[in-house]
Amino acid sequence: MSLDFQARIRRPLPLSDLVTGARRVEADLLGLAEVPAPALVAGRRREWGRVVDPGRPLDQAGLRSTLVGPGVPDPLVEAVGAAAEPLVVILPTAAGGGGLVFSPARRAAAVVTGLALALAAAIAGGGRFVDDDLQLVATTGGDGDPESFIAATRLPTRDGGVAEAARVYLGQFEHVAGWHLT
Repeated sequence: MSLDFQARIRRPLPLSDLVTGARRVEADLLGLAEVPAPALVAGRRREWGRVVDPGRPLDQAGLRSTLVGPGVPDPLVEAVGAAAEPLVVILPTAAGGGGLVFSPARRAAAVVTGLALALAAAIAGGGRFVDDDLQLVATTGGDGDPESFIAATRLPTRDGGVAEAARVYLGQFEHVAGWHLT
């Protein structure tokens, strides 16, 4: 079963703005002073679930010049971790529906990174956050306003790493236990 977050946005965003915003949002959600920026790769291709083209890492110039969102052709961008393992695939919504889909791997830290990317995109793009799969918004009584969701679900300031903080963060949502996130 798919696990996706969406950001309904009105205008395209440079990837550099998305990454900067996502780092702030993720640190805020997890109660950490700072989180590392995910590396982004463009042009990665898969066949039958296997990477057949590793794509090319995007440097700062590439992040600034690559736009994602409404009216932009699919940039085939993926956030990857330290060992180039997939974290989050970034795609336009179906039929260019005015937004982005963030599809994280089924690991707690990747899910929180995908969530942070979607929230940051919604904030930067003046839009809404949609979470039909995990339904985290429903548990807060929210309406898709990204700022309200962040305020309702952020952890208190803490020390520690992203992986442990991500497990604690997702642990506040009782219904997520059935999703078997590692």
